[in-house]
Amino acid sequence: MLHILLRKWSCRRNILLWLIIVGCLTVVSGCGFDSTFRASKELTLQMKHMPGSPLEVESRNGSVEVIADAMVKEVSVKAVLTCRGSSQSEADQRLADSRLIAERGVSGKLVIKPIFSTQSRSGDGAKITVRLPDADGVKVNTSNGRVSISGTSGEVYVDTSNGRVNVLDHQGKVHIDTSNGSVQVTGAVGPLFVDTSNGSVEAHDVTGKTTIDTSNGSITFSLSDSINTPIHLDTSNASITAEIDSAFSGTIRLDTSNGRVRVDNQAGIPIQQTLKKTEGTVVIGEGSTISIMDTSNGNITLIIR
Repeated sequence: MLHILLRKWSCRRNILLWLIIVGCLTVVSGCGFDSTFRASKELTLQMKHMPGSPLEVESRNGSVEVIADAMVKEVSVKAVLTCRGSSQSEADQRLADSRLIAERGVSGKLVIKPIFSTQSRSGDGAKITVRLPDADGVKVNTSNGRVSISGTSGEVYVDTSNGRVNVLDHQGKVHIDTSNGSVQVTGAVGPLFVDTSNGSVEAHDVTGKTTIDTSNGSITFSLSDSINTPIHLDTSNASITAEIDSAFSGTIRLDTSNGRVRVDNQAGIPIQQTLKKTEGTVVIGEGSTISIMDTSNGNITLIIR
């Protein structure tokens, strides 16, 4: 008799545990249900351009592209807004209540950003493309999306995460702060500052003082012809390759671990070098300015063209 009672209790206990597990799974599914439904729409804006004015773009969960093109006469903005909801009707309603604004302040700065419905969801986002004749200063702040800027001037400031950054033919200072994304800068006329992680950095034809700091990503760098400016390249778990012109003058310190340092003097100019397997110093010209190339678990190659 006791044996039968114990078997019945065991069966009831298993049924109870199963109901609890099913209930827990139902709750978890409900919590994640919010991201299942989404709605999107494309918006376009056009407005008069103010020559020589700055631009600021704020967004989230989407890419931002800024193109300065002297052939266009006004500012055009194209955006794709996406809203989430716990049901399709809610996502549609939240999308209907969201909008894109482009406002110019007293200083002349044009600010472009999406305005989402109240109680914004983590999955809300916007993909924004801005095309205009010129921009004297560009600031982009976004997340989970790539950023591309070309043909602008003034100071560029980019702050993003989980997306690559590409800056092309910019006349002025470039400041890039990102994570989990690669960076590529080409033809920047001015100082360059890059801070990223888990991504490679490529910077070509740079003309100004340069600081590049990354991790788990290689650095490929080159100065423009006849440019003499300090450089500081720092990474880990990856290689560094830097190319400088024969007009460069300064002291370059090379340091790595679990890798080799190498100097390729293609120009054949007089240099002073002290090289070991994992470290070295190269003096070109007067050597008054200090440049640093530092990594770990990677090789360092300095090319003098």
